[in-house]
Amino acid sequence: MNGMLKHKPKPFLILVGFSAVIFILSAFSCSHADDFQEHDDRPKIVFTIAMEQESVVVDLLRNDTYRKALEDAKGVAIELNEIRNMKDLKENADIAFEGAMITDYVNWLVPFSDDARIMQLTGQFEMIEPQFGRTGGKQYGFVFDEGGESSITPRLVVNRGMLDSAGIGRIRYDEGSVEALLAKLSEQTATPLAVYGCPAESGFAVLLGLFGLSPLEGNEYYIDDGAMHMDKVEDDAREYLAFVRLLHKKAYIPEHFLSLNEYSCRILFLQGRCAMTMVPDDRFAMDLVNSAKENGMHVAVEELPVPEGLLDTGVFNRTIGMVARYCQHPDLILSVFKQLQEDSRTHVKQNPSFPMSSTLFEGKQQGRHLQDIVSKSFLDYRRFYEKHLMDIEIIKPYYCQIAVGNMELDAFETMKSEWINDFDINVESADNNLSGKGLLQVLYAWATRTN
Repeated sequence: MNGMLKHKPKPFLILVGFSAVIFILSAFSCSHADDFQEHDDRPKIVFTIAMEQESVVVDLLRNDTYRKALEDAKGVAIELNEIRNMKDLKENADIAFEGAMITDYVNWLVPFSDDARIMQLTGQFEMIEPQFGRTGGKQYGFVFDEGGESSITPRLVVNRGMLDSAGIGRIRYDEGSVEALLAKLSEQTATPLAVYGCPAESGFAVLLGLFGLSPLEGNEYYIDDGAMHMDKVEDDAREYLAFVRLLHKKAYIPEHFLSLNEYSCRILFLQGRCAMTMVPDDRFAMDLVNSAKENGMHVAVEELPVPEGLLDTGVFNRTIGMVARYCQHPDLILSVFKQLQEDSRTHVKQNPSFPMSSTLFEGKQQGRHLQDIVSKSFLDYRRFYEKHLMDIEIIKPYYCQIAVGNMELDAFETMKSEWINDFDINVESADNNLSGKGLLQVLYAWATRTN
């Protein structure tokens, strides 16, 4: 769940054939002279939209043609209330809404349910996916299955002109070779590699991949030797942090990378002040490549030779619908949810494709086998919420401070101990006995039971 709201494209046009289907659904709507008066009497439902990523469901609602046909079919008046400042709101859930909310920030489900701001759906309404959208064993959310992949793959964009000038050919994808690459590029530019944000997140994906690690909100959990593991507290992670400290000390990565983001690194790249940079996804990569070409730069998106899915983020992403507790028309809202669910499956949006380069790194890295058994095991969002709390309270602060040298590398063992054994957090909605060890045990039980 990235902190910055991404630019949304204009809603896509609804196909003529699809409009005909909706027209049939709305055939019962009256068409006599007092039609406008009758429409005034329709129940009005306010849908609050709070999205960070793209969503077929939300694109449908934003489309005027589709929304009008949906209103006629369901006999309702739909009003959209879009939240734009998600970065400021998402951590504290300081928001009130009436009617319904559609969001991809699933962590809101827990505090909303704890504060009795949303309606419990268990046992009251027939749901399409009753195993999802739960907290404390009770269902509070309608989880949309939009028929496409929700995960996101960060990309490495390189200035091929700068690499060619440095005489760099294909190299092995390992720590020694990458360090040597950055050393050679340091003769061409002050910043060989522009990474950004917390070293546990996707802004460092090219370095995480060297050690077989996944970014936060990625495939961090895996089963090995009959137990569940979380890669951020394993020995490989300590070696990774030692490597980041080394690159930072040698000025191969930005001195103040903690305060950078994908947009500031984009500026560095376009100004020719760095040789390589990470971007969060394919769309951002395509935009950066096109802008660089307009500036006369020779650039490429380099494929990282890691196991498929290793560097993906957002593997827990879902678009969910919630109903305000004192809503007057919950049955109509759920009817709209179900129609959106049905229609979204026929309008899966394809991610833009562009040629990937494989001219920098050799071979395919051998790493742990990735199995999608954990992301589907967060059936109870309270467990996911607690995982998120542990990320922001333990993993991220330690990773940031160790990486820049404010803490010694030995602090990794303190972090590991806190995460595994004794996580004390003053959050009312968290489990009183929350610990990494307990979370791993729950995840292992769920993962093995569902397979």
